[in-house]
Amino acid sequence: MSGSPSQMAVNRTWLQPRLVHLISGLRLQQVEEAVQLLLDYIDSSAAPAPPAVVDDAGRLLAEIRRKLADYHFALDTRQHGGGAPNALVSELESILATPWNPGLEATKRGPAS
Repeated sequence: MSGSPSQMAVNRTWLQPRLVHLISGLRLQQVEEAVQLLLDYIDSSAAPAPPAVVDDAGRLLAEIRRKLADYHFALDTRQHGGGAPNALVSELESILATPWNPGLEATKRGPAS
């Protein structure tokens, strides 16, 4: 294995939640097994050094603020015509990698919502 134990812990802390999110469509047991295999690979000498930890939340927030400013500009210049709200939602879904899956949220929340 390469890297110090503390560096390996940083690698796992940074990557594990992202890996789980990416493969969350699988059953929990499959997700846990896939994450363990990937993290074992990261800890091995075969894995390249991970990228420097980036303030991903700060980057996402900056992108969202830019898109909101674009939306406000469209409203100020009367370009909205109904399309600006849809474009904003689409761009936010893209930035956050959370596209609308018809029926999924209603199924998650159940009939009581």
